[in-house]
Amino acid sequence: YIFILLMIIACNYKELISNFKVFIKNFKIYLPFIFKRYISMLCIMVLVAFPVVLINKGATSNNQELINEMFKRVPFLTFVLTVFYAPFTEEGIFRMTLSKFFDNKTVFIVISGLLFGSLHVIDKFETLTDLLYIFQYSALGICLAKAYTDSKNIFVSMSMHFIQNFLATVLVLLLQL
Repeated sequence: YIFILLMIIACNYKELISNFKVFIKNFKIYLPFIFKRYISMLCIMVLVAFPVVLINKGATSNNQELINEMFKRVPFLTFVLTVFYAPFTEEGIFRMTLSKFFDNKTVFIVISGLLFGSLHVIDKFETLTDLLYIFQYSALGICLAKAYTDSKNIFVSMSMHFIQNFLATVLVLLLQL
């Protein structure tokens, strides 16, 4: 985990610092953008998730099951990894770094989202219907990539990702009580 984090920082150091300064300076402008986009993203995710969950008879994704199990064993570490580490590293990889390889924004948004979705599912699926969760995670990835391209600031998509993972984590913890 530390190696991946250090690689993202090393490869994007100047851009991260620049984006952070702009984000802090324009926080009052970015905040309503983040919340509007987050609500839109949540609605899209629910619409995409609904048929996937129906087909899978209410089961959660294997990725989510893995996180739930981690919470039972190492709750604090899992909280830190899901709420802080994952948004930073995943946005650094799937948005900031990947965007450098595409001139076309639409192509970048779609590929970024599909890769994000695939990598959350592909190594954890047990049945073909488990692969349907790619759509759910890809919807999230596409929304985050669109927010990144529209705002031109990685800390916008990181903030949205942070909110999503934080609320999902709180829900998991409440359900485990």
